[in-house]
Amino acid sequence: MATLLSLILVCIQAPQGPALQPAAAPIPWRKTADEAIGEARRTGKLAALVFRADWCYYSRKLETETLPDAEVVKLFERFVPCRQGYDRDRPQTRRFRVMEIPQVVFVDGDGRVVERLIGQFAPADYVREFRRRIEFLYDKPELEKRLAQNPNDAEALARLAVIHAERKEYEAARPLLDRAEAADAKDEPGLRTRAYRAFAEQAKEARQADEMVVWLTKALSGVKEPADEVQVRLDLAEAYFRGLQQYDKAREHLSAIIANPLAPEDKRTRATRYLDHMNEKEAEALAGPKPPATQPATEPAAPATQPAGRE
Repeated sequence: MATLLSLILVCIQAPQGPALQPAAAPIPWRKTADEAIGEARRTGKLAALVFRADWCYYSRKLETETLPDAEVVKLFERFVPCRQGYDRDRPQTRRFRVMEIPQVVFVDGDGRVVERLIGQFAPADYVREFRRRIEFLYDKPELEKRLAQNPNDAEALARLAVIHAERKEYEAARPLLDRAEAADAKDEPGLRTRAYRAFAEQAKEARQADEMVVWLTKALSGVKEPADEVQVRLDLAEAYFRGLQQYDKAREHLSAIIANPLAPEDKRTRATRYLDHMNEKEAEALAGPKPPATQPATEPAAPATQPAGRE
């Protein structure tokens, strides 16, 4: 029952995204998990075992909407891919303890599970999550080597801070981030931005609006893409409005989004509605509490009559 429930829960959550960009060639699936792991051992890559089932709605969406995407196919080139049936390949399902599908199990050449990616996402979201796995699985060891050779390597410090922060390993990320800031105060490439946004998300979950503002303000100074700037400003507006009740600060960021010609139309619409809602709430707050509604005067209730007792 627990296994079935887990499968159902995974199949419920699937964000929608932009249209599929088909790849010129499909992913070259290996026939068996053992073949993929053997090749991983010989090449130094990791095997990517994709567990799915025909009866799972989101497994089918993964195969028809996400895996054929050109960027997704390109990312799979970093791995040795193999498609596995949750029921058909039951020995491998048990071997790798697959409880939820669709799921990608990343396995090294010795057959050890080193990471997982669970669920079906729109192609753009899948690419983002896959790149995070690549950074953790492939880039992290090399960055750690660089840091051992040069403890003040600002790029290595920043990228390692991002990897740990996005995995919610905040205690590991914070000292790396502090060292990165000390090594390169300006951060012209904006390498630390993703770490700042991850810490802002932690503050949001803890309902610490002031901390959220600190991290998002740092992130805003380093964002390079217009869409990222818009999202950071939306998050700042929410922190100022809902968390700190600082309407002017919230209005400043919402107005900047609305005036930005490079902002996505849906984000500008959202900012406009958010601003209207905030103005209404501010007007209500300035007006003060409404007087209680007057009730019509009523005659006092007559005392209930008691039945006469017997003498």
